Amino acid sequence: MAHDITTIPNIQVDLIDPRTGRMDRAWRMFFENLWKLQGSGTTDITVEDLQKSPQFEPPIPFPDDVSPPQSVIQIPEDVLPPTPQLGTIASYNLDGSPTAGGVSYGTGPAIAVTPAGTLGQVLTSAAAATPTWTTPTVGTVTSVSVVSANGLAGTVATATTTPAITLSTSVTGLLKGNGTAVSAATSGTDYAPATSGSAILYGNSGGFSNVAIGSGLTFIAGTLASTDVGGTVTDVAALTLGTTGTDLSSTVANGTTTPVITLQVPTASAANRGALSSTDWTTFNNKQAALSSMYVAQAFTAQTTIVVTHNFGKYPVVNVIDNTGAVVVPLTITHSSLNAFTVTFSAATTGSIIAVIGY
Repeated sequence: MAHDITTIPNIQVDLIDPRTGRMDRAWRMFFENLWKLQGSGTTDITVEDLQKSPQFEPPIPFPDDVSPPQSVIQIPEDVLPPTPQLGTIASYNLDGSPTAGGVSYGTGPAIAVTPAGTLGQVLTSAAAATPTWTTPTVGTVTSVSVVSANGLAGTVATATTTPAITLSTSVTGLLKGNGTAVSAATSGTDYAPATSGSAILYGNSGGFSNVAIGSGLTFIAGTLASTDVGGTVTDVAALTLGTTGTDLSSTVANGTTTPVITLQVPTASAANRGALSSTDWTTFNNKQAALSSMYVAQAFTAQTTIVVTHNFGKYPVVNVIDNTGAVVVPLTITHSSLNAFTVTFSAATTGSIIAVIGY
């Protein structure tokens, strides 16, 4: 055999070999291997090897002339090892019936079996300690519901299979949000309140207020109108002139019924702005008549001779200026008639000729 004798010896094999008076070799190897597996020695034999079915070996024949020993060695019961049970090893917690559904695990010096878990549980490691059965709580949704909070509510159909969530709100009226929840908006603070058409709203730092409708105005059905229609003009008198005051002015009496308009036109003087008196008119009218004068200006460019026709019927005063505005003395000025004259220059000149006559 590969490991000498490792399996439980056949029940027909005596513990004490009657031929030698000593422990049978099969039992000795079995107990030796068992002793090694219990931690008192080393071996490559496994528990599975020890639990294999007994192997039958033919008895060793003795020669005909040799009789087996008849002596029997009595071994005290407290010296004999405990009688092994078929298929179990006491020190490995397998001396009883294993728990159905249990899982074997190592404790370090021995092998133990966990109790059975319940349906759906998984075995969870506890590092070097005893593993335990736990119920998974992650990744399995058993039911869905909606919690009413922050102004929101809702219902869930088929909550445990294919949930259909319908959201609603517990707030009545207009909603406002603050970034966390929704609540009812306040009229006049969060929004302009409804009016009956008899008020005008304006915004202020705290919300909205009504515009005060002043006297002479009405606001009805959305229309702003004036109630101060004034009087009715029935007749307008002719303009009345006066001379009081120091400046032109006017007044109106009975403006809404029979207006009387008075225009004040004071007599003009050094202190008053107004109408010229007849005396002052005569004085101004006797002044000397205004003097009359004639004027002709003719421009020229790069010329030495210029003829000017003025049709004054008299000899005018002639002046010549160049293009810089300086007075230029021509070579000659010749009056060919009472209506024309000729100006000559010693060199080509640019400027203007001005002829004036006055009396």
